[in-house]
Parts: sequence; structure tokens; C-alpha cells
Amino acid sequence: MNFKLSVCIPTYNRLKLLDECLNSVIKSINYSNQKVNIIICDNNSDVSYKKLLIKYQNIYPDIEYYRNKINVKDLNFYLCVERSKTEYVWVFSDDDLMELNAINEVFKYLNSDYNLIIANYSVKDYYLKKELRENYLDKSINSKLSNHDIVMSNFGFRLSFLSCLIFKRSDFLKIKKSIYKKFVKYHFPFLLNIYLLIFKNCRLYFIKNTILIQRGNFSYAEINWWYKIFVSGSKYVFDYLKNHGYSPKSVKIARKKMIMDDIIPDIFYRKINNENILSQSPILIKNLYNFPFELFLVLIIIITPAFILKSLKKIKKLF
Repeated sequence: MNFKLSVCIPTYNRLKLLDECLNSVIKSINYSNQKVNIIICDNNSDVSYKKLLIKYQNIYPDIEYYRNKINVKDLNFYLCVERSKTEYVWVFSDDDLMELNAINEVFKYLNSDYNLIIANYSVKDYYLKKELRENYLDKSINSKLSNHDIVMSNFGFRLSFLSCLIFKRSDFLKIKKSIYKKFVKYHFPFLLNIYLLIFKNCRLYFIKNTILIQRGNFSYAEINWWYKIFVSGSKYVFDYLKNHGYSPKSVKIARKKMIMDDIIPDIFYRKINNENILSQSPILIKNLYNFPFELFLVLIIIITPAFILKSLKKIKKLF
């Protein structure tokens, strides 16, 4: 059977979450009446997916399952794309959910030769009981974009959320696998590939209405890992893009937004929860020195006593 789209789901030891994810994907496919291939890429899990696969293959036969011989970390995302055979690929995280109309909405744009489609999403808590943010991406951004620097300035680090990206397989695989593998240790090789994909030929469509749900984390990540990845790792990716054709201005805008939207809120949260955020000062200074105002805010939060920050948070809630 010829498919236009593959939904590729990388997974690792998250049986219950994959169950919920697959349920939402198949419901959305059936609601659309479109033919979609589902590919599951198991990154050498300790748990068995056999019963779950039998359950869903009885409901929806067009499911393929691959198991890596070893855990290849973020290279698994790339393998998802390689194993697909369709014109378009949607790499969808195993802890996220599709809205019922998601597949329908995406198929509206698959015959227009866009090489990247970005889908808006909402963010809910881990248990999906509380909506934390609706329409996470800015709806004022133009639906059609053809300039890679404008994409960088508008979306920046937000494109690290792989579940919101549908792209042309052939364009993704034009980027050398060796480049992708080089950035696995920095944790954002997929983000890098997406920006390289649109660099020379940007044909992007932005679906402004929310069609999927990002599940929030159960708890905050371990502090040393988070700052190594999100502060140092993201800088390596942005520096590479700047050195390979993206304008310094657009990259600087993207990094500023990331500092304000991701790094500073994380510092604030950890400080009021009495984590030793002071230990991360060297890595923050080393990576943020080109952003003096933002670094000043970071250092102010770090040296401010936690009880004052907690009071400020309570006052903010009142207003």
C-alpha cells in the first residue's frame, strides 16, 4: 500500500505512555479516513511491548515495529526517518497525544510541496488533568514562511519539540548522518537537522490551531544534566547554525528567547525549591556572557534568598 505519511514513534521503557499515545494516533487516523503508516522504534527497552503491539495491530494492521540492538539515544529519531518509506514523516514522541482532528489537519497541506509543517500544541501536566498552556506557539506568526532566518527568529528553540514537526523525508536525509551523529552528545541533533533542512529551500507551513498535546514532565530533570544539555548543548547547536549560514541576528534572537522562556524559569523554580543552583554559575557565565542583561537577571535570581523569590511568586499570583 502506498502511504503519504508515516507517524514514527521512538520509544524507550514507557509502555503505559506509548499505549496512550498509540490510542490517540489511531483514533485520529480513523477519524480522518486517511491511510497512514505507523512505525515504532524501540530503543532497546527493558520492558516487552509484545502484548501492546498485538493489541494495536489487531485494531490497526499498518504498524511496523523495530527494536535497536543497543540504546542509541537520540540517534533513534534519525533511524525512525530512515525506516520510513513515505514522502512525509511525523516523528511523534511516545508521551504526547494527538487531538482527534490532527491527521485531518496535516493532510490538508501534504499536497502543497511544503518541506516542513509546524503544528501548534497545548501543554498539559503529566497526568493530562490540567492545561498549562494553550496554543504554545505564537499564533501571530505567518502561516507561510520561505526565509530560514525568519523561521529562526520566530520559532527558535521551540522546534526542539519534535512532535510538532512534519517534514519531507528526502530533505531530512540529505543532511549527512555523520553531522547528526556528531551532535547526539549535545542532545539536540534533531533540532539541528530541521534547521539545516530548511536552510537552502524553506517551504514552511504553520498550522496555528492546536492539534496535539505535549505532556509535561513528572518532575524536573537532574540539575547537572539539564544545564549541560540545555545551556551548553543548545549553544553548540546554535553556534553551528550561525557558522553555516544563519544570520547572527536571527540566532541571537532565538537564544535570547530561550534564555527568557526556558533557562530563567528553570533557575527560578530550582531556587525556590532549594536546589543548589549556585553550582551552575560557571556554566551559565561561560555560555551566556554575550547576553549581559539576561545574565544579570540570572545572577540576581541566583543570589536572591529563596524566601524573597517565593514572596514575589505569591504576589504575582495575586495580580
